[in-house]
Amino acid sequence: MAHLSRFIRPGAQKLAFSRYTDALEMTAFLQPGGHVVVVVMNPGETAVPFTLCDVSSGRFCPLEIPAHAIWTILYET
Repeated sequence: MAHLSRFIRPGAQKLAFSRYTDALEMTAFLQPGGHVVVVVMNPGETAVPFTLCDVSSGRFCPLEIPAHAIWTILYET
């Protein structure tokens, strides 16, 4: 919870998202200033490849999160 509160500000709106694996936990928010915050957690024992896709902009980024990691990804819309 402390990790989330560092990046997700009051007034942020939760974004809809989909995932193709149960190996990751994630959530996404749109900040009042227009930045998107995506938090991805891999509680598993192995690294997990995934692709971050923003369908509204057509952007995508292939990534691989290590085992036992929490990543916060920030980007402008």
